Amino acid sequence: MRGEFAHRVCERGYARTVHDVREGRGPGLLHVVLVTVGTRGDVQPFVALGKRLTREGHRVTVATHDEYAPLVGGHGLGFRPMGGSFKPIVEGDLGRQWIESGDSFLRFLDLSRRVFEPLYATWARDAHDAVLDADLVLFHALTRGAVDAAEKRGVPAIGVGFAPGQPSAEHCLFFPRAPWGWLRRWLGERALEGMWTVGRAAYDEHRRSLGLTPFRSRNPWNEMLRAGTHFLYAYSPHIGHVPEEWPASYHVTGSWTLDTSEAWDPPPELVDFLASGPPPVYVGFGSMTGRSPEDLARLATDAVARAGQRAVLVTGWGGLARAPRHDGVLVMESVPHEWLFPRCSAVVHHGGAGTVAAGLAAGKPTVVTAFFGDQPYWGDRVHALGAGPAPIPRRNLDAQRLARALGEAVTDERYRRGAENVAAKLRAEDGVGKAVEAIRTVLGGRTPRA
Repeated sequence: MRGEFAHRVCERGYARTVHDVREGRGPGLLHVVLVTVGTRGDVQPFVALGKRLTREGHRVTVATHDEYAPLVGGHGLGFRPMGGSFKPIVEGDLGRQWIESGDSFLRFLDLSRRVFEPLYATWARDAHDAVLDADLVLFHALTRGAVDAAEKRGVPAIGVGFAPGQPSAEHCLFFPRAPWGWLRRWLGERALEGMWTVGRAAYDEHRRSLGLTPFRSRNPWNEMLRAGTHFLYAYSPHIGHVPEEWPASYHVTGSWTLDTSEAWDPPPELVDFLASGPPPVYVGFGSMTGRSPEDLARLATDAVARAGQRAVLVTGWGGLARAPRHDGVLVMESVPHEWLFPRCSAVVHHGGAGTVAAGLAAGKPTVVTAFFGDQPYWGDRVHALGAGPAPIPRRNLDAQRLARALGEAVTDERYRRGAENVAAKLRAEDGVGKAVEAIRTVLGGRTPRA
């Protein structure tokens, strides 16, 4: 990628369009293609951004897995398919081992390689095909094939992240408790280099097939940084770090929230359950349940009973549908967070970036049961903000520990006040709006600090 990559849009005859984008006016401005893979947490924020971009007059297409076509189309956006769905991964034995790789980064890396290397060629090909008529590309970290296609065509591409992945002296995503600044940065760099080894061969081959030079460095993110590539980080600076040493091309916007509760009618059993007693706790682990979803469901219901609480247990993809029935626990497959969380006393979950943001936006004390990846980082941030007890690593999770944390979250006024304090700050944010402003900045060639 070249240093002038972000400005080639002008060279392709889009000068008037760029001016209109920068000023926020003009009909039918750009065809923007948003490319993402993963779980719902990797897709829903792109839909939120796409909706706002359509309001700006752009045509927006989301390229992702087939199971999200109704979500994308239901919000008036175009859809293009991406293979390599995560759903069969997290439902399979190898994927569940990956989820349970815990805080062993080497095991996480090894299992990531075994799970995802067969998919990278598919993602590269499908991402490439999805953006062939795009005027602007926004890409998830796993869809680097979109970057190659954009570079080949000379159109701008902007990266998207949901956690502060680029390391600094202030933080390290995969090793959040490293004690010294130099060590946090060093470990973060080594982690990114390790993650790049997963799928690198497929992406190098894809670049060669387009007549492009493969990335030279052990960390392509640093190479993109040197080339001036911009990244939008869709998390709140009131929750995650915004390191002073980050460049102006990194824009921390706030979360991209999609309120899916607008057209959602709660089922009668949920309405009746909520009305039948004090506010329950929310318990849900999304796709993060590991090799024994039944045991995790049993553990959760046992903890709720020990804590003397009621709960709504949301099963998601992870197989908790076989949760044992228990008085005071309502099992649901799916409920919009924006609808349910304000009606709860506290939330218990795996610590995904979007779920953390939703719980804190609702002002609810949060218990994080971190499995792997960025989840320990978010769990530590919740505790540091005074919005919940210390996170419980999945390897240490049992009914007694979870019951104790639940009791603290519900009864300790410090956590209620901490969560409400964060919520007040989050209510003042417009993450999607700030992302749109950052896009205008990129296309206009200006790079003020986020």
